[in-house]
Amino acid sequence: ITDAGIREIAARCAGLTSLNVAETGGKITDAGIRDIAARCAGLTSLDVSYTDGAITDAGIREIAARCAGLT
Repeated sequence: ITDAGIREIAARCAGLTSLNVAETGGKITDAGIRDIAARCAGLTSLDVSYTDGAITDAGIREIAARCAGLT
């Protein structure tokens, strides 16, 4: 999966509560995470481990700012 796939998920699954993008080899970046943050505010669980540094502090800040229910 890439940012394009994540963009589609964000656009079509606004009620998404859990997302695991672990071990995606850098194919998911801050851009994909921003799409999720913008459209999936109800997210309560997110795993971004082992993404080869493609998801940075900036992406995490965006999620934290928009997805208040994350635990």
